[in-house]
Amino acid sequence: TLQQAARFNPQGRDAWESLAAALEAAGRGADAAKARAQAQHLSGAPRAIAPPGASTPAPAEAPPSEFAQAVLALMQQQKPQQALDLVRRQLAAAPDDLLARSFEVRLLLAEHEFAAALKAAETALAMAPNDANVVYQRGVVKMAMNDLRGAEADLRRALVLAPRHTAAMSDLAVLLMGAGKREEARGLLEQVLRLNPGDKVAAANLEQLRKESH
Repeated sequence: TLQQAARFNPQGRDAWESLAAALEAAGRGADAAKARAQAQHLSGAPRAIAPPGASTPAPAEAPPSEFAQAVLALMQQQKPQQALDLVRRQLAAAPDDLLARSFEVRLLLAEHEFAAALKAAETALAMAPNDANVVYQRGVVKMAMNDLRGAEADLRRALVLAPRHTAAMSDLAVLLMGAGKREEARGLLEQVLRLNPGDKVAAANLEQLRKESH
């Protein structure tokens, strides 16, 4: 979907938000907050809310790890294969690095290597079966593969694990819109906007629902 394409487009603000989500998946809330602060700095306004318990965002000048910075730089330079090579070198040295696994899923998904992305997501899920961001990532891959039933199950589980996971809410709303379940989709989008009033994608989807209802 367009919503997925926007989220995984490795350019500017979206790249920093992608990094923030990957850091959250690795359980590195403080670094995720720093990356999200940089995304907010680039946009001039907040686009996503840190999960409950995340540290207060530090100044954007305090960057995440050198590995994360290097991957992000390659993404921003539109060099996905070089970024993937770097990620795989990291995984060869540290197979349990959840941050690297998360980057691997995102890069493979961006390159439309869906089967490989699903395999990477399954590996990450085996490492962290109750991590909402990891479950969410697998849901996004399934969504891209048109496994809508599987995607819905993962997105709903992500929300059980993290009820304020706005990305899961937004993508689940898109699925429900396609299935004609407009009222539940509307409720999810309204909740996203209560948590994050600056989410333009959610606002556009909610406006579309309102137009269809008239």
